[in-house]
Amino acid sequence: MQIIMDRRTEPSISAIIDYLLEAAALDESKTSKEDDDPGFLVSQLKVMKIREDSILSTILGKDKPSFFENRNPIIAPFSSNASQIKAIGNALCSRISTIQGPPGTGKTQTILNIISNLIVRGKTIAVVSGNNEATRNVYEKLEKENLGSLCALLGNKTNIEHFFSSQPTKESLRQSFAHIDSTASDQEMKQLASLVSNIYSAISKKAELKAQIHEFLIERAVNDSEFVTTPSSLARKLDKKMTSEEYLQAAAFIEALYSKDSWMLLKKVKMFGRFGFWPKRGFSPSAAIDYFQHQYYPKKILELQSRINNLEVQFPSENNSKSIASYQEKSQEYLLFFLKSKFSKLKDKQFTSRRYRTDSSFLDHHPIVLSTTNSLQFCTPRGILFDYVIIDESSQVNLTSAFIALASARNAVIVGDSKQLSHIVPDKLKAPLDEIRNRYDLPAFIDYRRFSILESVLEKFGNDVPNVLLNEHYRCDPEIIGFCNKRFYDSKLIIQTQHEENCGITIIETPSHTAQGRSNPRQAEIITSEILPSEESKDDVGIVAPYRDQVSLVKQFLKSTDILVDTVHKFQGKECSTMILSTTSDRTVVYDDPEHIDFLNNPNLINVAISRAKKHLFVIATSEALNQEGTLLGDLSNYASYYSSYRAKRKTNVFSVFDLMYDDYAPILQSMKNRLLKISEYESENIIATIIDDMCRSKRYGLLCFKFNYPLRMILRTDTISDIEDKNFILAPGTHCDFVIFNNLDKRIKLIIEVDGKQHDDKIQQQRDKRKDRLLHSAGLKLIRIKTTDMHVKKTIEAQLK
Repeated sequence: MQIIMDRRTEPSISAIIDYLLEAAALDESKTSKEDDDPGFLVSQLKVMKIREDSILSTILGKDKPSFFENRNPIIAPFSSNASQIKAIGNALCSRISTIQGPPGTGKTQTILNIISNLIVRGKTIAVVSGNNEATRNVYEKLEKENLGSLCALLGNKTNIEHFFSSQPTKESLRQSFAHIDSTASDQEMKQLASLVSNIYSAISKKAELKAQIHEFLIERAVNDSEFVTTPSSLARKLDKKMTSEEYLQAAAFIEALYSKDSWMLLKKVKMFGRFGFWPKRGFSPSAAIDYFQHQYYPKKILELQSRINNLEVQFPSENNSKSIASYQEKSQEYLLFFLKSKFSKLKDKQFTSRRYRTDSSFLDHHPIVLSTTNSLQFCTPRGILFDYVIIDESSQVNLTSAFIALASARNAVIVGDSKQLSHIVPDKLKAPLDEIRNRYDLPAFIDYRRFSILESVLEKFGNDVPNVLLNEHYRCDPEIIGFCNKRFYDSKLIIQTQHEENCGITIIETPSHTAQGRSNPRQAEIITSEILPSEESKDDVGIVAPYRDQVSLVKQFLKSTDILVDTVHKFQGKECSTMILSTTSDRTVVYDDPEHIDFLNNPNLINVAISRAKKHLFVIATSEALNQEGTLLGDLSNYASYYSSYRAKRKTNVFSVFDLMYDDYAPILQSMKNRLLKISEYESENIIATIIDDMCRSKRYGLLCFKFNYPLRMILRTDTISDIEDKNFILAPGTHCDFVIFNNLDKRIKLIIEVDGKQHDDKIQQQRDKRKDRLLHSAGLKLIRIKTTDMHVKKTIEAQLK
């Protein structure tokens, strides 16, 4: 007989449980809503055992989670893609794996496929979440495929009573596998899975390339509207079959060459040696550079399209569809064949709510148990650990609730999205919870207030557990999800939807309303009298507002209950063709305390609100809120002005930052300079670059990026400058700005930083600096100069970005 130890009494683990008991008792008002019993969570925690073979024991212990080999084929009876297949493989090979599922990326489909793979391996599975709605969604999709009889939808008392009063038979399941007499062999399934895996990778790559083309087309359109270039005599001399990289190399060679103070004859000799071209009187290096950089765009777009065409030849769309359909069909047969072999001779058995926990055969009949995290221990057969627990919506599950579920299983798959809604801790409880924690000596990952279970596991294990981002998006119009992708997901999503005419983001700008409070009659009137009359179907419209008062006001204006109107927390997991965001407030409140965040500046809430919209997103906001720097509404407004398909042309004397082209150009130019000029690198500039990079990554001041050594002629227009010396100064290839910080959503420059070392004490250099400062200031650009001896660089830059 194997003796299994209970680790709960170990001092380090005991301290963690005592802490969580106190935290749960303090926060019981929240947990009582789920189970209608204020003491339920605490009581479950008090009786919880931590078996040494449970996954909770691993999480609370010192060892890293173990891995194991998966020898069976991976099946996908439900639709899938490359990142989802990777997530399935991770779940089958690791005691703990995490899945980040952004909006519309097939999180539920992934869970269904993981369940299917575990079933054919003879495993028992608990699917849990912080609420019944998420688990019911999984159950309904299994039931739709006649797999509902494998499930026991338990959890709270109501669910348990309903399940045992109407236990499903296996009749519909038996009908599903009645025609299945054989299935593909493991080897055949592995070969088909390998082929489909390659197809999925090709599909993802094509979507990535199409997204790149879209970005280049937008930047090219802005470039065409802002730059006027004409072919130079050099351009006509060169081979027109140059690649995009060769165009940039030509531009970089000229810029590096003409940045150096050397004899003109030597420059001409080098130009002839490089291009077979002898510059004549009137040759303009800046015009040649501009032309070559301009030609980069159409060539780059053609090259990207050529790569797409090659993938299409290698993986034809028609063949792809057939192979994917075959893989899914054979996966379904593989699953049903296993179920037939198991259940064809297993007679239906009726269980009772009183005795099922002592009947060891319950999980043979119902290997999938669905429950809330709080209740799983309460409805787990005694003395049994599930082989796997899958925690859905884990970013909303607190540690106390999650630990109860994790104590009930050997392995865990933790599914959520740290960029969407997190578990709610009322403001009034934050300080008391911190006081409780301070009384204990706890590891960093144990923090009830700050961490969901997803964040806690990632905090402890980091890269020691496999983590997958489901990165293919299938829900929203590209112009809608594009903002979330750039602002919240670091552009890691591959958008598989196509933009449709008259879809996307519409921002309705309103004057400020003078009334204070949490309701806005003007915005309610706009919704009912302007937006809704233009919507063909009212059945698929959602209206979200930050405050209950505005929700109630909009409902009064509507005089109808057909349209869903609520706060953002009620929209998690939902989607609508049209979403309307009533921002209500005149402006975003920005607090000094990073933990005190206004709704309109809360990335998790705004991400959920925006990503519910499939086709149309209407945002009603005041001019003041939309023009407020460093806020999410300001970012959304900037994004729409640059990426919206019907954006207006902007009239300005300042160019946009052409970061796609410059990203390719900068390393080529630096290489040329290193060879031609033998420049030295300054450590001071590296330090400042690091400081700026940290600020950009923090997103505290919006979605900012920066470029180093950015040419002045790519910042300022010269067609309105009459002074010939100013114009020549701007166009000179060697005239750069040290750092240009810009908004990555609309490419507008936010701040220019010049780094002044000892060489800036030279009188000639000082004159150049004064000229550059004057020209930049006259164009309305913000500029600061930082000396290499400055001890407060970060504070100086931050003050300018606020």
